Amino acid sequence: MGVWPVPASIKLGQAFGDHPTKNLPPTHWLIKQFGDYQPNGHTGHDFPGNEGTPIYAIEDGVVMWADEGAKLPGDNSATGWASRWYLDKPHTGRTVAIEHTAMGGFTSIYSHLKSWVVKPFQKVKAGQLIGHMGSTGRVTGTHLHLDVVPHTYAWTNGFYGRVDPTPYIGGKPAPPAPATTKTSPALPPAVLERRNGMIWLTDLAHQLRAQGLTVVEVPGWKTRGYAGYGFYGLGGVLHHHTATGRAAFARSNMPTLNLLVHGRSDLPGPLCNLAFGRDGTVYVVAAGWANHAGRGSAPGFPRDQGNGWLVGIEAESSGVAPWDWTKDQLRVWPYLAAALERSYLSARAAHLRLQLGHKEYSSEGKIDPAGIDMNTFRASINKVLSSGGKTAAPAKNTKDWFDMATEADLRRIVREEIKKNLRHAEFEDINGKKQTLNQIWVFRTRKAERLLGAIAEAVKPSRLALTLWGYTGKTAHKFANGKAMDAYATLNETLRHVDSAKAGSTNSKETK
Repeated sequence: MGVWPVPASIKLGQAFGDHPTKNLPPTHWLIKQFGDYQPNGHTGHDFPGNEGTPIYAIEDGVVMWADEGAKLPGDNSATGWASRWYLDKPHTGRTVAIEHTAMGGFTSIYSHLKSWVVKPFQKVKAGQLIGHMGSTGRVTGTHLHLDVVPHTYAWTNGFYGRVDPTPYIGGKPAPPAPATTKTSPALPPAVLERRNGMIWLTDLAHQLRAQGLTVVEVPGWKTRGYAGYGFYGLGGVLHHHTATGRAAFARSNMPTLNLLVHGRSDLPGPLCNLAFGRDGTVYVVAAGWANHAGRGSAPGFPRDQGNGWLVGIEAESSGVAPWDWTKDQLRVWPYLAAALERSYLSARAAHLRLQLGHKEYSSEGKIDPAGIDMNTFRASINKVLSSGGKTAAPAKNTKDWFDMATEADLRRIVREEIKKNLRHAEFEDINGKKQTLNQIWVFRTRKAERLLGAIAEAVKPSRLALTLWGYTGKTAHKFANGKAMDAYATLNETLRHVDSAKAGSTNSKETK
């Protein structure tokens, strides 16, 4: 049972379920101003007061949103509405949303604020100041609107997934607002980002390394997300296998890495957030949305929306019996799952910190991860979590370094090695003298420069003309005194024959 969200002097105004609009005539002021917006009644509790009145968190939790309602994610599709707790962007105004683990897990939403004093992923305590009352958004006066959305919500319950907040606040007044509020450390660390209202796991590599895992960062991962999307929220981890042909394992530790980054012709990448190699190395592929979940359902978020709520792990395996999971994979995998749960799911109720196999989530008959009993796997994760402290399960140093380098890295390394080796390598020239390639190059370059200079001098216009006149060539067929004639001699001989022909023609006319 939580605390009252406003000072004790402020009483409840419009309560949950009040004033249903479905039977009101079109002339009613509520319908005229807002439309049939609450057909079954008010979706939360309203607390009227003065602008600037302090607003308190009703329970311990983690802030998931603190910003303008207009910046909330999603469009007007069913998926878009679900991504923002079915909040209407123009209506809600400045809003704070907090996730709680108490009472089975729920989200409390505080709307129409004048201002907020918390930030996303900040831990807060029950009764802690989170903002001040205002009249932002579509309102008729200054007040706090409080919604409660259980993690096991049903959007079709007639109240957009909301329930009566009364059991969650219990009528216990909050303490007076403190003069200053000390904020709790962020969880996860503040480097985690929101962009366009969506979550980006930009500290993913840091979190995993800090818990003892061997991590390789694929270039560009911090900004990689399908169509520029991040996560709607963080509901759990979805485990897959890659279905790779076994022959590829002999060549590489993570042969599908390029495919997982860039996708297929029928499914654009990225196809996972994390790739899990044969030796237990974790490759960080994408901080945002990955196309891995497909159609399916799980507690705590809308059907077919797993990509926006579940971190996707693709573990390298054929998925064909006899199962080819390596000892390193089976040893490290529970530590990887536990690290993600510690870092990103601690704000959720225990039964909603999801560790699911694709075969459990999917409505399309998926079988991955094949050969893994998920109940046994979850038990191993819980064993790691209950042990406390930092995980210590690094991958063995058996990685193929070609897996870890990008194409650009490989090209750069090859260029540098070739340059270094050739610079100092020795070769024998035509005289048997040993010289480095650099010495040979300098010599040949200088000789080429001298040759080009000589050619340039030789083809000056005056010299070029004389050269052409004197050229006989291999195909010359005119001879004078047994010698091949050059161009000048050929023209003279031709002229002599023309003159002789002319003279003969004149003599013939005179004879007639």
